[in-house]
Amino acid sequence: IYFDGVEDSIDLGDKVNLANKSFTLSTWMKADSTEEIHLFGQGPTQEANHGLNFAVRPSNGMIRLPYFSNDLDSPTGVATDADQWHLYTATVDAETGIRKIFRDGVIVAQDTGGTFSGRDDNFYVGQRPAFSEITGAAYFDDVRVYERNLSDQEVVNLYNNVGVSDEGLLIYL
Repeated sequence: IYFDGVEDSIDLGDKVNLANKSFTLSTWMKADSTEEIHLFGQGPTQEANHGLNFAVRPSNGMIRLPYFSNDLDSPTGVATDADQWHLYTATVDAETGIRKIFRDGVIVAQDTGGTFSGRDDNFYVGQRPAFSEITGAAYFDDVRVYERNLSDQEVVNLYNNVGVSDEGLLIYL
């Protein structure tokens, strides 16, 4: 999938509702610009914990998983080689509130940030709906949304292209 950074995104409608649930977002991505790459987004609201965005900033190498005003950010410099394919994965455990960001199967950020409590808003690949921001130019592949928190080993298995159960798989593009 190629997004040219102008008007491209995929609107999955209300088929994906991650509010108050464990989930995993994962995609292979190769940036084609230095603009912020919005991998996934849900919730056009600017209330704390209601606007979900999973994004990569090639300009400073930061990977972000904000719930609007409740952000998990990797250190800068983690994702600076924008011209290479990388697997970006975020896992959220609704029971414990633990959020993790992975790059190529390795945890680069983790916190106990609570639960995403969005609404029945549309879910997007390549857009941050809270600000109507379209992703910068990028290639996406093996886009997955699970309605469960993949284990650390399952994320490593995704990176190594080793089988991962389809249990809870909501979207596969």
